Amino acid sequence: MLGFALLALAGQASARSLAPLACPPLATPIDAAVRGEGTRMQSIRENLDGGAILLGHRGERVPAPLALFTVSDPDPEPRFWPDAVDWSPYTLADGSETNTVFERASGGAICRILQSVSLRGKRIETGAYRLTYDAQGRVAGYVQYVAGQGGRLAVARQGCVDRNEAGAIVALHEAGCVAPAGQGATEVAQSPTQTVHFVRDASSGRILRRIDLRAGVEGAEVRRYDADGSMVRLRAHPSADGVSAYAEPTASKERLWILPAGKVPPLNIEIGDEPWRVVRIPAEVLALPDEASWNPDTHTLLFEGKTNASGEVVLGAAQQAQLREALRQTPGQILLYINPMSRLQPVQALTPDTWRRCLDPAQARADACG
Repeated sequence: MLGFALLALAGQASARSLAPLACPPLATPIDAAVRGEGTRMQSIRENLDGGAILLGHRGERVPAPLALFTVSDPDPEPRFWPDAVDWSPYTLADGSETNTVFERASGGAICRILQSVSLRGKRIETGAYRLTYDAQGRVAGYVQYVAGQGGRLAVARQGCVDRNEAGAIVALHEAGCVAPAGQGATEVAQSPTQTVHFVRDASSGRILRRIDLRAGVEGAEVRRYDADGSMVRLRAHPSADGVSAYAEPTASKERLWILPAGKVPPLNIEIGDEPWRVVRIPAEVLALPDEASWNPDTHTLLFEGKTNASGEVVLGAAQQAQLREALRQTPGQILLYINPMSRLQPVQALTPDTWRRCLDPAQARADACG
């Protein structure tokens, strides 16, 4: 059968088999006529086209995107949204013909989702999902199919997860979960990709970091979750020293000036002999409507200068040290004014070594990102 390759990280379960307990394997043809042994069909009155908002078990609204596993702020946990839905209001007991049909195992697990439309009295398949479960009955992955040329169903999306010994998800993969087209059913995909890692505290299971590598290392994002419940988002930032990152200021609308860990390079604004000022603005002023923080009467001047003939803001060694100390003491309150109507927010970048440690899912430490 088609399978998933579990990532060999510390603390993850060693078992590789993702054979479902009751659902046919993912290698089973998706054709609607192929039924699993002991499964039953269930007509659903809702079109699952990616835009539905469904009713949850406690009356909450559950978005139903095309991807069955979801990762979204502010929730640090990955979610398999079909589990959150109360399907009873959407189920037709009489088995009436509908555009959405579930194939369920005897224990209730969703094995397949079949999607179709009625066209001139004939059912035309538009898409489908096949799902698989691990030996404990937990969802392990899925493949989504959509109708392509000639109406044939072709793989459009996939998702699979790795779990630790406690059963918590530690990685979500959105590619490489199933063998490439044309390979036999016994072929196993060896390199899941487009991965989001969930680094958990070994004792409590709390998520410390969410490492999103779906856009590759150069487009990586990390969300750090602190013990007080706050979240810090770190974004990759290429520099002369290699790919580093910076912590995105919370709720800031300012243009950013990313300061590398070493010497601060000149900032080219392309206007020579232009006055500039580095100021501190009180946090209570920044919390007011935007125009309040532009009032120079609220600013404390740290240092100032003029651009050189090449139009560059060049900081001396003492100014660089003063700027870094100000950012350490009052993060988010320091701004560079190029003129009274233009400003940038300086943000200190991580060192490349710190960023590499931050991106490493094996680094299960709260201070891995500095």
